[in-house]
Amino acid sequence: PLKGCPQGWCNNWSSLMKKGFFIVLFFFIFFTPYLSGYIRVYYVLYGNSTLGDCIYIELPGNDGKLDTSDDVNVIIDGGHISDRSNPELYLDDFLNSKGIKTINHMVLTHPDDDHSNGLKMIMDNYVVENFYCTGQTEVDEMNSDNSNRISNEGCSVWKISDFVNSTGKVVYDCYLSGPKCNYGPNWDNNVEVRVLSADDSATGNARSLVLKLFYGKSSFYFGGDAEGLQESNIMVTT
Repeated sequence: PLKGCPQGWCNNWSSLMKKGFFIVLFFFIFFTPYLSGYIRVYYVLYGNSTLGDCIYIELPGNDGKLDTSDDVNVIIDGGHISDRSNPELYLDDFLNSKGIKTINHMVLTHPDDDHSNGLKMIMDNYVVENFYCTGQTEVDEMNSDNSNRISNEGCSVWKISDFVNSTGKVVYDCYLSGPKCNYGPNWDNNVEVRVLSADDSATGNARSLVLKLFYGKSSFYFGGDAEGLQESNIMVTT
């Protein structure tokens, strides 16, 4: 017993503390998966032109919880290798390991093949519901070796250039997800995704569709291959 503490009171307090500990332990073991939502971001491929870039995202959907029936997935770029027989193609292994058959939202940041090739593979072998890009150049790239790839897939195409032309707004007024969503189907009402750059008049890396994702206190910047000028413009305008 504690010094100076009545024996009975101290014993009762010790018992309560033990019970409280096990109640808290039970709560964290069994209820942690159902606490306020979170997202998962996988950097599947990155760092060099051989593998290219690929990012896979899981969003919790309207119920705010991952691993439930209304989860939403997003893939940003697909890396360089597109031949499924190539042992260095990791993207299909990754998707298959997660049991993915459908991509809800596919983003091609710009038309370089170290970003587009893997997306072609996905579109040929999986179901794609929505495709996002800066403009027609990216659509042409996706169809470059198969002129009917996108039409055969039947996915909706959302070009940021169309948003600008139809609304008269600038690219950074475009929101693809969250309460401010104003273009395309809302990815997840609890997750804000804003377009920061998408220059349809540019070529190469400068065309990069740049996105920023906000969820709770966390934020992610997905920059494609945006370079110094685009990054400087983002700092000034957003």
